[in-house]
Amino acid sequence: MVEAGAVGRRCVAVGTGGFLGRWRAAIAGPAVMVLALVLALSPALSARAEADADLATHVAELRQLSLDPVPVQTMTRDELRAMLLESMQEDTADMSATQDLFVFLDFLEESDNLQDILVEAHTQEILGFYDDEEDRLYLIGDSAAVTGPMDKLTLAHEYAHALQDQHFDLTALMDEDSESSEARLALAEGDAMTVMSLYAYYYLTEEEQAAIGELSGGSGTVADIEMPPIVEESMLFPYEYGLSFVMALIRDGGWEAVNEAYSDPPVSTEQIMHPRKYYQERDEPVELSLPDMAAALGPGWTEIDSGVFGEFDLKLFLQQFLDEDEAERSAKGWGGDRYSFLEDEAGGKVFVLSTFWDDADDARQFYDSCANRCEEQGGSGRRGDAEGARTSGEWESEGRTCRFALDGQSVYLAMASDAGAASTAMAEVYQPGGSSRVWLWVGLSAGAAVLVCAVILAVLLPRRRRPAAPPAAPVAPPDSPPAS
Repeated sequence: MVEAGAVGRRCVAVGTGGFLGRWRAAIAGPAVMVLALVLALSPALSARAEADADLATHVAELRQLSLDPVPVQTMTRDELRAMLLESMQEDTADMSATQDLFVFLDFLEESDNLQDILVEAHTQEILGFYDDEEDRLYLIGDSAAVTGPMDKLTLAHEYAHALQDQHFDLTALMDEDSESSEARLALAEGDAMTVMSLYAYYYLTEEEQAAIGELSGGSGTVADIEMPPIVEESMLFPYEYGLSFVMALIRDGGWEAVNEAYSDPPVSTEQIMHPRKYYQERDEPVELSLPDMAAALGPGWTEIDSGVFGEFDLKLFLQQFLDEDEAERSAKGWGGDRYSFLEDEAGGKVFVLSTFWDDADDARQFYDSCANRCEEQGGSGRRGDAEGARTSGEWESEGRTCRFALDGQSVYLAMASDAGAASTAMAEVYQPGGSSRVWLWVGLSAGAAVLVCAVILAVLLPRRRRPAAPPAAPVAPPDSPPAS
């Protein structure tokens, strides 16, 4: 299952590790929406429907990879629901922690039941899935016959996952649980969405294309269920953003660039949302570490969740109370983050977030949006809008205290159910005029420094024992690669 990090999309995976951790699924909503866009932008093709037995062959040709036979089975929605419920029973503690976190951050109402929401959302929206442990493809429905266009597209999507598994090992790709696992999931789903879209373009008849268009208009069989934004946005992320990411790779280097991405996969939602930060000017996340917050808060406090948000989840965090455009702008300069969620024996809660940004302007923009978010929840306080690299603010509302601080390229946020806990938490990570107790891991920099010193010593020490040799003729540098 996904770690405490990747908060937004974690709601899709938490408690369903045995399900989404192993199985790549075709989801109705994004499938219909993306394909409607593809078909709207493309002229209707003349009828080219092929026998269903040839579908796997067409997918392999479109993806330019060989495909070994994959067994196909059907599963009813009742069987799918039962499987989801059984899988979630294995992760009740994580489900409970995520439920509490989402309620505290206002992603969910107190009356919401996250497990019920997830089971219903996945039961209604999943059209099929590929199990990379059983090497088996499942269609969700009561009949094994492939009759409608959505059946064909679902098969195309899942055969693409089978190709990924046979050539790039999906199990190993998804093995690590962190925010980077969501980036890798977006790579796999974006790949499958691209193949599915190509199949729709080349192999659906005009009538089948029209049927897809009708589904996108609100008619048809795609379930229309209400989901909290955190669940809906999280389910869509790997499909929508993953498709854009893979298409950017194809424009840059064709399918070969996509194949290479599996051996050097993206590591953050930032790289998925901004593909150039992956394939052109690689922007690696800065790894942060928080101090021991439970010890700082005192006896009775326990950390029940911790991890990394990433750019996409920070956007969702701001978007709960702010305009979507502001939320997107304020999350765009993300460089790294770490959060901790704690609870005491009396039910008190504390949420601490440390963030690092690409530059000081990005940090200030996020700081201002954090202040705006707190204000939108009601109450009163001060923003701390003083000019300069350091400032802080605080906000009090019913049952909630917020502390937020700006320090150069860093922004800190502490939210708690009482003012004392919020102040203690903020004091632990941010000291005005001093050094904040949040550390950036600089292993790469330190390693580079050691390497440079070793090279210098290797060159200079022998020169102390022998006369300097005449300088060799300079070697012309190789030609620089063309700009992409």
